[in-house]
Amino acid sequence: MSNKATKIALLVVCVLLALEYAFAGIPKLMGQDEAVQGFRHAGFSDGFRLFIGAAEVSGALGLLVPRLRFWAATGLSIIMIGRAGHARTRPRYVCEDGAGGDLAGTAGPDSVDHPAPTDPLSTLRSEI
Repeated sequence: MSNKATKIALLVVCVLLALEYAFAGIPKLMGQDEAVQGFRHAGFSDGFRLFIGAAEVSGALGLLVPRLRFWAATGLSIIMIGRAGHARTRPRYVCEDGAGGDLAGTAGPDSVDHPAPTDPLSTLRSEI
């Protein structure tokens, strides 16, 4: 791949990621109901929602500026690692309709605990 093609590919990826993060951060900043309910369901304050929204939007803008690209990607990576860690430590729920719930707040108050997955090796050992 030539140097020019590599630069064009990098630019396309950065623009697509910037759009994704901007579209994720703007609803948080505007206080759209789904974003507000999702953060409240997860136990976070409105200030934290606004902080994350501002960080996502500024990270999206930073991805478009070559001098800021590394730092923007680093900040957005930290946000995503925190999100993944938070989702990993929270219990998953299954609603009556079978849909799963997590940070997005899709689990309602009538949700039940999701059964723990069985260990496939113990199932295999019991069959032998």
